[in-house]
Amino acid sequence: IEGKPGSGRRTSVARAAQRPALATDVGRLATRDIEPMLAAWRGELALVGFVPVVAGVEGLPGSDVDTARARQLLASVVDSIPTTVALLSAQAVEDLELRKPIVRRAIPTPSLETRKRLWAAALAGDSDALSNDLETAALRFQLTPGGIIACSWSATAGANGGSGGGMRGGLSLITGPVLRSAFRSE
Repeated sequence: IEGKPGSGRRTSVARAAQRPALATDVGRLATRDIEPMLAAWRGELALVGFVPVVAGVEGLPGSDVDTARARQLLASVVDSIPTTVALLSAQAVEDLELRKPIVRRAIPTPSLETRKRLWAAALAGDSDALSNDLETAALRFQLTPGGIIACSWSATAGANGGSGGGMRGGLSLITGPVLRSAFRSE
């Protein structure tokens, strides 16, 4: 599954399978750490009924030789798992040599209208008074759903001196004045 970080790739896998996902991120590891991490991840999958997910496939580390070895290790582990495995990347990864059939799915950046709705949800009830600001945010910041949430948390924390104030229901939500202030501070 290809798409920007925060686009909902892992969530879409878990929802489609109707069970939780057990994800590992190979793009954040040194080449020497990939083999033991994949072995541990494979062992965990054998114990639980989660959907196997590997993120960061496009970011496999190392020199060309190291990257080729890491891709071979990943392909070997993926092929050894007797169920579908979701591979997540920010862009297409062409040189993974898998024996399993490959189905590609891209998750695009949401449309302008969807981004407006996502910003409205992040504004927690202040969206009616900010329809122009919502339009500006949606046009100016072509973010994924996860990016909009992260932006709202960051803006709220910054507006509250880093205290993360504005907590509501466990999520830090952006308010209209914070959004307007973020536009002016650029």
